[in-house]
Amino acid sequence: MCRIDDRAISMKIEHWRCRANYPAKELDYRNLLASCRGGEGLPRQHQHCDTGKADDDLRWNPADPHRRVEDRIGYGIDGAIRSDDPPFDAQMNEVLNLNLARIKRNREASLHAVARGIRGRSRTGGAWRGKSTVVLPRRSWLLTYRS
Repeated sequence: MCRIDDRAISMKIEHWRCRANYPAKELDYRNLLASCRGGEGLPRQHQHCDTGKADDDLRWNPADPHRRVEDRIGYGIDGAIRSDDPPFDAQMNEVLNLNLARIKRNREASLHAVARGIRGRSRTGGAWRGKSTVVLPRRSWLLTYRS
């Protein structure tokens, strides 16, 4: 939940397969991903994404269209990211640190903003009554809000 743009101060190039262990893949475009700075310079427990990953391997490459990583993850109402694939879920928490408290709060705020926006609109022009549910694509985790 960090903004990434093309300025070097906000992003870096991540190697899905790290350069130290896979030198032949260093310039393979299928191995390169844009990543946030991931808490560079902070203590290890506050690092995330590529900075936290360091030279560890990941089970799935998010850029591989055949693996469809987006089908393997979902979000809880508390902003937590989860996977039904236990090894991948562990990597998201222990390697990428994607449930770091600050990141979860940012994700939770974004999810609540989307739900408020949906709740405030109606197919008939008025406010939706009762319950609004936001279903994230292809996942069973739901965000439910009661008016």
